[in-house]
Amino acid sequence: MATSVAETVTTQPSPSSVGPPQTVISCPDCQLVEVTGVVDGDTLDTNVGKVRFFGIDTPERGDECFTEATEFTQLLVGDQVRLQDGPRLEDAYGRRLAYVFDSSGNSIDVQLIAGGFATAWTRDGQHRDVLIGLEESARSNNAGCLWGEFAPIPITQPGATPSPLPTPTVIVNYQPTENDFLRAWGAREPWIPLPASRSFSGWIDETELVFRLYTAIWIIDTANKNGALTRESFNSFVSRSPLDLSVRPRQALLALLEHPQGVVDNASWMYEPRSNWEASLGCALAYVEGRRRSGVSWEFFGSGGTVVESCDQGSTRPPPWVSYLSQSEVERDRDWIEYLAQRWGGIE
Repeated sequence: MATSVAETVTTQPSPSSVGPPQTVISCPDCQLVEVTGVVDGDTLDTNVGKVRFFGIDTPERGDECFTEATEFTQLLVGDQVRLQDGPRLEDAYGRRLAYVFDSSGNSIDVQLIAGGFATAWTRDGQHRDVLIGLEESARSNNAGCLWGEFAPIPITQPGATPSPLPTPTVIVNYQPTENDFLRAWGAREPWIPLPASRSFSGWIDETELVFRLYTAIWIIDTANKNGALTRESFNSFVSRSPLDLSVRPRQALLALLEHPQGVVDNASWMYEPRSNWEASLGCALAYVEGRRRSGVSWEFFGSGGTVVESCDQGSTRPPPWVSYLSQSEVERDRDWIEYLAQRWGGIE
């Protein structure tokens, strides 16, 4: 049976916040700041402003393990933390970037990764290699909420009636994360930069879009050949010759419209998504096709909104796939891919 975060902490040894540091990375003399709040698993409010952990990523709100990672961070930080600068001091949102330690100098980044509540940041940072190694160990040991064999039981208040657990559904044999994609891309020999696009104001980081396109095309190619949707398969696909993103998204979308038997048998959810993650892959293909048909090339996107703004939940509207599923069965005479192809791609 799975245990709550609190139970995990009390039944497994962890570095004490009193006494000399015990984690593989430590910084007992780093800048000490006051913690005024925990925003999520990798972001704190402090007396020097918002601090984003440099060395890790934890699940985003709405993702599995978000609550568990946030609660684990709350248990680790206490009233004060120590901050160590990395190679970049601020993120795109103006938050300070820093490796975070408890008041005694124990690394909180290390404990979150080793506990199975976070993944390692792989692009840069003086502790990158150590944290990547810890993540690999956590994965192989099925540690914590992210890598454990069983899904965590939601924590409820004493005396409250627990909510029934949802019926498990298989999304794919393996569901890649953006961090997995970046790690596989970084393993290229020789290394090449990620594709980017230009706007009227300069070059735009399109990592999220490139990740979704690669994942969608990997699933289509692999499923259509009745291959295994595994981590090894994904890593091999990403690290080989780069895809021509001016051509391949359209080819993949057109292939899906043919309803190839391999995809129908092995990834039928592409046509009837049950989550935003499942829906986002087909949506990314249609998004690029829509841009292409409007005369905007991959290399020069200009304006029109990002893939996140177009495919995910916005501040004033639900995600497109929710609108699609809200139609009655009579109204919904097309599957998700057909709906996207006609709505955005102009393909009948």
